[in-house]
Amino acid sequence: MFRRRPLQILDTDLEPGSALPDLNRSPHLPLELERIVFELAALEDWTEIPWLMRTAWRVKQWLEPLLYRTLWVYPSVAMDPGMANPDFAEVPQISTANMLRLISRKSNSFLAASVRHLFINLDFGDRPCLLQILILNACPELTDLYLYDTATSSDHLPLLCRLKWLSHLAIRVSDLFPRRFANFGSPLFRNVTHLQLLDHHSTLPVLLGQSLSLAPCLSHVAFSFFTDVLEVHDSVRVNTQERPTV
Repeated sequence: MFRRRPLQILDTDLEPGSALPDLNRSPHLPLELERIVFELAALEDWTEIPWLMRTAWRVKQWLEPLLYRTLWVYPSVAMDPGMANPDFAEVPQISTANMLRLISRKSNSFLAASVRHLFINLDFGDRPCLLQILILNACPELTDLYLYDTATSSDHLPLLCRLKWLSHLAIRVSDLFPRRFANFGSPLFRNVTHLQLLDHHSTLPVLLGQSLSLAPCLSHVAFSFFTDVLEVHDSVRVNTQERPTV
């Protein structure tokens, strides 16, 4: 399912007791401490999680949410392993086809409780807007969202506004708000502290500094490499009263 060095995600939907080692032996540690040990091992290297989950059914229940905590979603048409983003080699990368399969197999509560950091790259492939809606609907508890070269529109704004825990966001705001007048007072930005604007310089919102001051929690602003940062730097800092770091 994921793309990285030789790794095969085995079927993680095994029935209790199936194809697992002897479960009759009692653990030598209290369950609370045993869980901490397994979770630390999983956080040290996520590629070991599928194998650790086969230790026991209880371990699968502990660790499976960690397997999906951070995801990079790429187009299903990118079947060549070289198409996966090398800059995120340490992040689990999953195709849209497998992501949709995951959504269909898991309960809404499972994905809501599991996925926290989501990177979506749907710049090509089938129906990118529809896929984005399906994926975001399944992950309402996100804290980090990176929409890399992904088609968005004002139709997505109500869905994005429901991400009430969102604190880190990278997006092209010009896709969400027409005529270069971005509303950073929108509920989408109510808890955002770190914002990266992926817009080309020519499409950045007008009155940017004044607009950014409407985001109540904003502390850091970054721009894409297409932007002449020097040109907007003074406007941002003056109008936000030194609050955001550019």
